[in-house]
Amino acid sequence: MTGRAPERTPAADPAQRGTAVWVMLLAVLIGWELLALFSSPRHDHPTMSSVADTIMSVHVGRAAMFAVWLAAGAGLAMARSKEAPE
Repeated sequence: MTGRAPERTPAADPAQRGTAVWVMLLAVLIGWELLALFSSPRHDHPTMSSVADTIMSVHVGRAAMFAVWLAAGAGLAMARSKEAPE
């Protein structure tokens, strides 16, 4: 012990953390798609597109997916506007 406080490493930049989260999310989604694509039968291992096709095969499903898409866009826009300097 030298009596000195341990050196602190600087915190990661928020943009780097955000990028890491998006890269991890993308890797998980690509992994799921590849696993589902090469697994059989398709009914037991659906791809995201087959799940989306099933949901959006009826008007209520299309409306729900559109509402989710709008809400996600609004949430991203509102979060972005909170970050903007005033």
